[in-house]
Amino acid sequence: MTRRRSGFLTLLAAAFLAAAAAVPQAPPVPVPDPNPLMSRSLLPFQAPPFDRIRVADYQPAIEAGMKQQRRRLPPSPPTRRRRPSPTRSRRWSARASC
Repeated sequence: MTRRRSGFLTLLAAAFLAAAAAVPQAPPVPVPDPNPLMSRSLLPFQAPPFDRIRVADYQPAIEAGMKQQRRRLPPSPPTRRRRPSPTRSRRWSARASC
């Protein structure tokens, strides 16, 4: 009898987990960013609200902007090592020895 009961409980738990996973969940609500430099402004010309900017807001905004620009850049091609071009002193010394 115990074996039958444990099998039933296992089946019941599996059915419950499958039903819970199949329930559609609401999309997460975006939390407004407390950093006024990183959120879209409604002011004319997209000016940031200067009355809400703190000194601590600059560093994260600058780093986020640099990360965004790096994603837009195409990957740089591999560089080849070039031979050094002859300098003026080498050219003159080669002519003087002739």
